[in-house]
Amino acid sequence: GIRDRSVSRGSEMCIETDFVVYLQENYEPVDVVFRLAQETSLVLLNGGGFDAPEWSIRCSLANLKREDYVRIGEGIASILHSYADKWKESLKE
Repeated sequence: GIRDRSVSRGSEMCIETDFVVYLQENYEPVDVVFRLAQETSLVLLNGGGFDAPEWSIRCSLANLKREDYVRIGEGIASILHSYADKWKESLKE
């Protein structure tokens, strides 16, 4: 029922918060954009320099093709998934 979903969502929020703490303690906000550039040749900017949250990414969307958006999203997702895998491994230690 609804109550079960809210309990489940609460545990997801706790996990998400723990993951955020792990990221902040083990990485710098620019690490994601540097790694994205190294691994995919996509150059995006850390949002902190643009009065956005420190852990955000700024991307110019002008003149991009549809497949460019997919490539950007997949690249960011891949990096964050690898960080999540490292976090999960650290929980086993």
